[in-house]
Amino acid sequence: MASNTGQVTRLNAGQIVRMKAGSKKYEILTNVGTVTQFRDGKISDVGDVMLVEKIYTNAKQGNEASPEELSVAFEMDDIKDIMEKIVRDGDLQYTAAERAEMMSRKTNEICYYINQTYVQPTTKLPHPVERLKTAFKDNNIRVDLNIDTSRQAEDAVKKLRGKLMFTEVVALQGTLEVKHHLVGKVEGIIKHFNPTSSDYGAIGATYGFALSQQRFNQLTEALRGPTDGDYQLKIVGGGVQEETQTKKSRKKGKKGKR
Repeated sequence: MASNTGQVTRLNAGQIVRMKAGSKKYEILTNVGTVTQFRDGKISDVGDVMLVEKIYTNAKQGNEASPEELSVAFEMDDIKDIMEKIVRDGDLQYTAAERAEMMSRKTNEICYYINQTYVQPTTKLPHPVERLKTAFKDNNIRVDLNIDTSRQAEDAVKKLRGKLMFTEVVALQGTLEVKHHLVGKVEGIIKHFNPTSSDYGAIGATYGFALSQQRFNQLTEALRGPTDGDYQLKIVGGGVQEETQTKKSRKKGKKGKR
């Protein structure tokens, strides 16, 4: 009885890492905080990571997987190699402290992206990261560890417009030319980057763009797969993109003078 109590206490003290192999999920029990250190190269020996040098089908219930089963599932014979694979590539069940640290890091990344991509239209200065983090809290902007930083940043800017003013810093302006047979493959991608113009000619389509360096890099990366590099980019300049609202107000002003 005392032995079972000790086993349960030991299991609860560890951090589980899960990995699917074949049709089953396998679990190992590790010392708290060591998996992230191993993945960061701060720990080199997987033995220093393991709380219990066993592989389970259910760690909490103490159901241990047989060496034969593991050999077939992972196509490896050495149990230590299988443990290392699970430590390196498995799904780590984070502690509350680790998750809080990761959320803080992800929030900082998103706010830094906004800080580097947008400015206030009146001052032409970026919103400080701390101001953005406060705006996130005040407006219940949720951060997801599994969603791309840039996507969350762009969504956050849309939600915060009206509370804070944003104008995109346009580092690059120009045109993108795509041949007709590729237009269907890339038009959805290009629309995501809000082209400033579009023109369809005899050879293909030409889109105008005004993007920050980060967004420009994302555009070229997104185009690489579907086009295999078969497109033409012409860069003509950069600056700070004017707000649509400002352009409309100027047009109204001109009409009033006529």
